[in-house]
Amino acid sequence: MITFRKAKIEDAQKICDLVNSAYRGDSSKVGWTTEADILGGQRTDPEKIQEMIEDPTSSIELAVEDDELLGCIYLKKETGYLYFGMLTVKPTLQNKGVGKLLLNQMEKLAKDWGINKIRMTVINVRKGTRFI
Repeated sequence: MITFRKAKIEDAQKICDLVNSAYRGDSSKVGWTTEADILGGQRTDPEKIQEMIEDPTSSIELAVEDDELLGCIYLKKETGYLYFGMLTVKPTLQNKGVGKLLLNQMEKLAKDWGINKIRMTVINVRKGTRFI
């Protein structure tokens, strides 16, 4: 059963490994979220993840099952809205509903925090990207 919890400092390396595996390098090409052909280098590092965890206005929510990290999402309370980013699912589990569960968890937390607007940013160099 998938459960959710807020990330702790000791999770920083595992989160970093997950995010980099889902967005960069050959491992990311297993899933659909790869940025490997668009951007080089790492997507994040443990120090940046630790800063995000320590920020009192933000949270990294983890999706876990039997102590295995399946996915995560970064949430930051900002004036008038909730920013979300770093939506990450283990590449071999993409298209299996984990991302949807993370988005549902984000919406639940936004409601619990009394926030009714959510904002995100995306890379717009992907072929076929369209903004409405």
